[in-house]
Amino acid sequence: MGRFIFPTAVTILLFVVSFFSIIIPSIEKNSMDRKREMIRELTNSAWNILAKLENDERKGLLTREQAQRQAIEQIGSLHYGQEMKDYFWINDMHPRMIIHPYRTDLNGKDLTNYKDPDGKQVFVEFVKLVKKDGAGYMTYRWQWKDNEERILPKISYVKGFTPWGWIIGTGIYIDDVKAEIGSIIRNLIEISLFILLVITLMLSIIIKQSYAALRHQQAMEKALRESEIKYRTLVESAAEGMLMAIEGKFRYANQTIADYLEYTQDEFSLMRVTDIFPDEQNNQSHQYAEELAAGKSVPERFETRLKTKSGTLRDVILAATPISIGEENGFMAVVTDITKRKQTEDALGESEEKFRTIANNLNVGVFRRTIGNNSQFIEINAAFVKLFGYEDREEILAITIADLLVNTSDKKIFRSKASADNLKPIILKMKKKDGSIFTASVWEAVVRDEEGKREYFDGIIEDITEAVEKEKGHEKLLAEMQTALMFFNRQLGNLSTGRVVVCAPEATVKEAVQLMESEHTDILLVKNDRKQNLGVITDHDLRKALMNTGLNEQAAVASIMSSPIHSLPVQSTIFESWLTMQQNKISHLFISDSEGVICGVIHSEDVVPLRTYSPAILLWEIQNSKSPEEIINRNTILPYLIVSLIDSGAKPQYINHLTTVIVDAILQKFIEFAIKESGEPPAKFCFLVFGSEGRREQTLRTDQDNAIIYDDVSPDQEKAVHEYFLALGKRVCYWLNEAGYAYCEGDNMAQNPQWCRSLSQWKKYFHQWVFKAEAEDLLRTKIFFDFRCGYGEGNFTRQLREYLDEIVADNNRFFQLLARNVLPLSPPIGFFGNFVIESVGEDKKAFDIKSSMMPIVDYARIYALKNKIWATNTLERLNALLDRNILKHQNHQEIVQAYNYLMQIRLRVQAEEISHGRKNPDNYVNPKNLSFIEQKLLKEIFAQTKNFQARLSYDFTGQLGGV
Repeated sequence: MGRFIFPTAVTILLFVVSFFSIIIPSIEKNSMDRKREMIRELTNSAWNILAKLENDERKGLLTREQAQRQAIEQIGSLHYGQEMKDYFWINDMHPRMIIHPYRTDLNGKDLTNYKDPDGKQVFVEFVKLVKKDGAGYMTYRWQWKDNEERILPKISYVKGFTPWGWIIGTGIYIDDVKAEIGSIIRNLIEISLFILLVITLMLSIIIKQSYAALRHQQAMEKALRESEIKYRTLVESAAEGMLMAIEGKFRYANQTIADYLEYTQDEFSLMRVTDIFPDEQNNQSHQYAEELAAGKSVPERFETRLKTKSGTLRDVILAATPISIGEENGFMAVVTDITKRKQTEDALGESEEKFRTIANNLNVGVFRRTIGNNSQFIEINAAFVKLFGYEDREEILAITIADLLVNTSDKKIFRSKASADNLKPIILKMKKKDGSIFTASVWEAVVRDEEGKREYFDGIIEDITEAVEKEKGHEKLLAEMQTALMFFNRQLGNLSTGRVVVCAPEATVKEAVQLMESEHTDILLVKNDRKQNLGVITDHDLRKALMNTGLNEQAAVASIMSSPIHSLPVQSTIFESWLTMQQNKISHLFISDSEGVICGVIHSEDVVPLRTYSPAILLWEIQNSKSPEEIINRNTILPYLIVSLIDSGAKPQYINHLTTVIVDAILQKFIEFAIKESGEPPAKFCFLVFGSEGRREQTLRTDQDNAIIYDDVSPDQEKAVHEYFLALGKRVCYWLNEAGYAYCEGDNMAQNPQWCRSLSQWKKYFHQWVFKAEAEDLLRTKIFFDFRCGYGEGNFTRQLREYLDEIVADNNRFFQLLARNVLPLSPPIGFFGNFVIESVGEDKKAFDIKSSMMPIVDYARIYALKNKIWATNTLERLNALLDRNILKHQNHQEIVQAYNYLMQIRLRVQAEEISHGRKNPDNYVNPKNLSFIEQKLLKEIFAQTKNFQARLSYDFTGQLGGV
């Protein structure tokens, strides 16, 4: 037992020594270093506030007096720490106190002669330190926070702000740090004592178990002696037969073998070994039996047959061991009955024949071939013979594999691939008997013998000519799309645009028609005498007014003109113009110059080439499809189309818009098909879309977020109406899933009875989420409050939006809880500026860029809700916040650039996965796959995102940092 006690005691001693000589000093040093680093970072953060205000001063946004006054107010209100009593102060280089939250008696006073209890001229030393190094640490004595009677040692970090001649700083009290360290050390000591106690208990248990093991060993020795007595009994009752023979005669046979061969043990003692083996001269096992009886060497185990007393033959395995007793030789043998195994093998033989029959009836070729350069087929099925156009299998068995291959290079590939053990397909060009060539996919697996040597290859072969031709057609389509993209990305300035013809609003319809005729145009721009653009008049407007109102030719054009006016800058692309026309269902689009003045007009006919390529074709095919299955098949091209657009450099917002236009068209057609199958709706309804689709921000990986609102009906109609729309929702959601828009994992879909409800019930949902505002409610607001009408009664969404504005108005509690709910979702950047990554799959380290974008999406959503902005798109919300002066121009520019760059990275990563054959790309980005500049930009964006979150926290929770 001493071998257990001594190592344990040494381990405990080493633990105690290392604890007090290494661990505790290390904890003390690391804690102090961490606190020093903390006050340095806090001072730098507060210094940035001064820098920002001084920058506003240089830009002329603020006077120096205004900037410094705001700085004093903001720094004076900054507090941190557990009791929010830690603070910042500012003095100048005189030194004179600018602001001190607790020593207001010093504000504005000369600090040259101010000394701490130890006689140190604290503020003079601060000035010297800043003049020498610009920033640094200093130790002195000062009152404890707001307690003037308690003076403690303190270490502070100060930093000079040169433009204003200020010094800003904050600090920590050394006694507080020591108290914190002391608390940690006490906890560690308590834990260590507990560990020592556990070790002592474990040592006691080990000693006790060792003693028990010794007693057990003694008992086992006694049992072994008793087992020797029982050995013969055990042999006698063994389930397997046992024999012993000397000089060809049996000396012993247990009861099992005696019963098995129908003899008594006394009869065995009179028999020779050869008496139990049948007379089978040509049988190898019989020869082994004779050699065994003669004392010769035989295999340790071999199969044979034994003959019973009645003459019945039994299949057995004989495991024999030679023995010698004195000068006499013999053997001992264990006999195992394998009669049932033999029966099973016979059945397997029959099964093999059945499998061979199945192989012969498969539609793919199955073969077995020999090893070597001149390999030949050993076995082939009927499909193999048919595939190569031969009349019978003997013709193919007579030729080599090389005779079936077309290209010399394929022969080399075939030999090199065939020598490997991995099961991978080989694509080869092969020829049939009549000389026709086809593309084949060949799979092979090597078959080895018991010693591991290769015996032959088994494989299958399939004609994939049709699949290859389809792939070539797909590649041709992609090539055509790339050609189209060259046209897509041309700027509108490169087009020959039409001349803008202007008409006054008071001009008559007759005068407008005459102007159109004389100027050879089908569109007029309506401007007043102040050069303001009021609207447009087109041939379509004239025909519509004539049909609907019986147009009076003396009526003013202002009464029939269309507005608003749609225009794009001259540097916009043709693709953007096509998308704008599709979204707004217009046939003309004005072009504006760098000053915003309309300088040209294009007609939908000017972008005719777009109609011959995939975006327009796909949209047209969806809108004119005859069945859901037709849409599902057509939409498989969308991911490849988006990949081509991304590769061509299309802007992320236009890619998002295109995917939204496509899915909106698909949704509308699916609902039309569903109504056609289900019958006319029993009430007015609106098919809502939420989430990324609701925000028009869909990417290559998206799922469904939708619901149904139907009109309020009488209680006796409610059940039937609900069942109708629920069935419609299930049918539409199923088709969307088949078309590539996966089911929502959270089941936030119209097929869920909870989200297929009347307008009044939806208002109750909104009321509960806003006023109850528990964790699940707040999560739902992040999804459901980004809603828009995908089909049907748009007035329902307007009523919901008005109701939402009403219940959130002045509801500070809701916005505070909503902010606290979204603030923990921070960008993946660590304290030291490194990416925070997670394990994805077996060998991938990455961060989720979708989650990284959510702080910006949440930021825009909360401010939009607060300010009654109805837009759901993130960029549109940010633009509205800028227009209302809620978001400053610089902040707007920063957050929009950050959002667009993150979306660009997200789309590019998904496009790369699609290009590599992955049908369902994810949102994970491996930083190692990004360039240094991309990594740098992402880190700066993530750091800036934290600043946006800080403002969100301050505006809605009253705290400067996160919650």
